[in-house]
Order: sequence, then C-alpha cells, then structure tokens
Amino acid sequence: MKKSTKLASLVLAAVVALNGLALPTFAAVPFLETQTGIISKQVNYTPGVTVTKPTAEDLEGEYGAAYADAGFKVTFTFCSNDASIQSVSVGGNMNFYTQEDCKVYAEAGRPNQSAGLVPKSAYEYRVGMTTAQNNAPGLTSREGILYEMEKVDEGIWSVSMPLPAQQYVYKYILTYANGSTKQSDDPANPADVPANVVSTLAGQSIVYVGTAADAPTEMNDFYPVKEKYQGTLRKASVTASSGLEQALLIYLPYNYNENKTYKTLYVSHGSGGSETDWFGVGNLKNILDNLYKDGKLTDVIVVSMDNNSPFNNLGNLEDAARNIADVIVPYMEENYPVSSSAEDRAVFGLSAGGSMSEKLLQTIPEKFSYVGICSVGRQFPLSAAQADLTDIQATNVSYYCGELDWRESNTKNLYEEMAALGGNVSYKVVSGAHDWITWGLSIDDFLTNRLWKSSVEDSCLKQIYQQLRKGYTDRF
Repeated sequence: MKKSTKLASLVLAAVVALNGLALPTFAAVPFLETQTGIISKQVNYTPGVTVTKPTAEDLEGEYGAAYADAGFKVTFTFCSNDASIQSVSVGGNMNFYTQEDCKVYAEAGRPNQSAGLVPKSAYEYRVGMTTAQNNAPGLTSREGILYEMEKVDEGIWSVSMPLPAQQYVYKYILTYANGSTKQSDDPANPADVPANVVSTLAGQSIVYVGTAADAPTEMNDFYPVKEKYQGTLRKASVTASSGLEQALLIYLPYNYNENKTYKTLYVSHGSGGSETDWFGVGNLKNILDNLYKDGKLTDVIVVSMDNNSPFNNLGNLEDAARNIADVIVPYMEENYPVSSSAEDRAVFGLSAGGSMSEKLLQTIPEKFSYVGICSVGRQFPLSAAQADLTDIQATNVSYYCGELDWRESNTKNLYEEMAALGGNVSYKVVSGAHDWITWGLSIDDFLTNRLWKSSVEDSCLKQIYQQLRKGYTDRF
C-alpha cells in the first residue's frame, strides 16, 4: 500500500472511531489504492448512519418544522467501489401517518387498500405521527417511500432527513448502468439477517435514533440494554414431524441458572420468515433484556422456531402447531431446565404464525395455557375446532393487531368468537401496520401484561372447567 493511502486509511479509522462506529471493511479494499481522492470525502461522509441534532441551518431551512419536531438529523451514506452503480436510494419504515389517518383507516374497517391515505415523508414529519412499513396503506412496496440519495463523490451517495427517536429498519436500492436494480443492506451496518437467509427480514439493517428516553414510552423496550443485562442466544435444531430439520434460536436471560426451573414461550414468524426474525428486526432480544433488567419478567426461556422450511412456509398449520408439542417441547424438557407443566407454557405467533397459534388453540389447547395471536392471516371459526370447547375456553388468549394493519378484521373476528364463548380473552390495537412495530409492541404487552399474571387463578379455572366437562356431554 502506498504511504499516502496508508496514512489516509489511518485518518479514516480515527475519525470513524471517534464517531463510535466500527471501521467498515470498505476502508481496506483496493478501491482506496486506485481512487485515493475519495479519502477526504469519506472523512466528511462517514459510511453508514450518522445521528446528530439539527443544525441552525436545518431549523431555518425548508424542512425546519420537521427537524424541530423530530429532534434528530439522520444521515445515510452508502459507499461502493462498483463503478456500474448509477444511483442509490434508501427505504425502510421512514413513512409517517397522522392520527387522523389512523382514524380514517379504522373507520374504513382497516381494508387491504389505501382507504385514500398517502403516507408522509420524513420531511413532512410532525409531532404525533406514527410510522409504519409493510403493507401500510398507500405504500407500493415493502421498502416504503424511497429517498433518492445524492452522489457526493465517486462511489459515495448520501441523504439527510429529520427522524424522531425510535428504531428504524432500512435498505439501499442500487440502480445499475444497464437499468437493473438490486437491494442491499448497509455494508457499514450489516443486517442481522444476511441476504442469503430465507426471511422477510433479509438484507434490512437497523438503526436506533436517540435513546430510549427520547423515544415514545411504548418503544422504550426496543432499545439495547447495558451488556451486563444482555441475554444470550443459542442455536439448536431438531428433526421436525415432517422429517425435515428445523432450526431453533433459544433465548436465555442474563442471569440464567441451570438449577432453576423455567417457563417457556414458543414464538413463530409469519409467511416467508425464519427462526431469526424475532431476534433481529423483531427486537425480541432487546425487549426480553429490558423486561429482565426492570424486574418485569423472571424465569422465562424463549424459543423461536423456523416453521418455513419444515412446514411448507406455514402452509401446513396444524402440523406446525402439533410439532411444537410433539417435538420441540420434549427437546426443551430434555436439554434445558424447563417446567413440564402446560401451565408454564405459552405460544405467540404473527400473521401466518398467528394462524398457526389459532390452529393450536383449536386442536391442542390442553398443551399450552397462554396463546398470543397477532395480525392473523387465515382465520378458522370455532365451529371447526377439533378440541373440546371447554379446553379452549380455559386457555388465556390474547389477540393483537396494528392500527394500520389490514389483517385487523380477521383478528377481531376471532377475538369476538372467543369472547362470545366466555373465555379468558383480550384484544389490543397497537401502533404500526402489518409490520415489526406492531409485532414488537404486541409481544412486549403479552410478556408484560398477560403472561403468568394470574397463574394460580387460571390453573384453578382450568381444573373447574375440566371437572364440569366430566359431568356434561354437550359442548358449551
């Protein structure tokens, strides 16, 4: 390496270190050897995402009101030595809706249509707006609004925008000289889920704007905690009932003790997902870490499972549901210090995984005392249930959906059926669309307010129902 290039690389490393970022591999590639003129620009345009407070110029400019309300200026910078890239844009959940938008969508019955809504860009942000992404009304793609980035030098594109404090997912859209396009995560901030993994999250990077104290209270648990409170993830696999290998990710709390007995929560992704989803953009690890740190959760192990490969992308819902009880539960009981009582088991699923949870409720409710069902995809009426309605009635069931979620009607229909049955059931609408804002907020509430809060009462109630069933032949 030439001395000038080597010196420039050291300068870049120092600047990046001062900004609290890991030095991207981009700084060491031959691109710097052949195009050393880019070094000075790299110093000014730090690869990745930079979060600062708005400058006086920002506040006085065209988008001053948005910067003032958002409180943060976020700059996305993409660097590449690929000369065939002609333009770059960035998209993610930087799409905003007013409270009036949410009201209009609710009054329209939360249809699988825009209801005439048009999302606002970051430059239109005002206090009180909510963000949404996947299948949100008015969006034409999962990437949301695409923000065109300025080419500031050879191989460097950048764009700044006002964003309020919260977690954001994003990816870059690269357009090449031949007209083709490609999606990419941020090389300076790689995605938790690599692009070669089968998952709806593949290739999406994550950035946290501000701190938990800056963010809406409902999103405080999304932010990472100090290292001493961070739990660990263990990889495992089982042979599913389908005969195929099934991957698992198992969360153990920071104070895990093999001499304790733990309750278990089994979580499922939706269509096109994998076991990695919940612990990536799903924020579940951060949520669990925060709840343990704050003393809101004790003695619970969480198991995330891949229901995609073994069960035809959740096309075989009943098989996937029974597989939890027949295969995964025995594996956990054999390899971890978990309770063997159904009273200490729970399951939570989103979208197609919510349909699987509903199918589990209607086929083997005696195996789990708590069931969480969010943004349910396919709905199954109780009249088609295979299990005794008494067992279904005795299960603690929680239904969730987002205020901009087009699956709301399915979810609410199932809730109303359960409520009419007289079961221990709840229903909650949270911020978000058919996306990870909704699913993260929902499982946070499930963990905080629904799981094992009245375990003694629930256990007694279930025993009473089972005794009553012995004296009656008709279902009720």
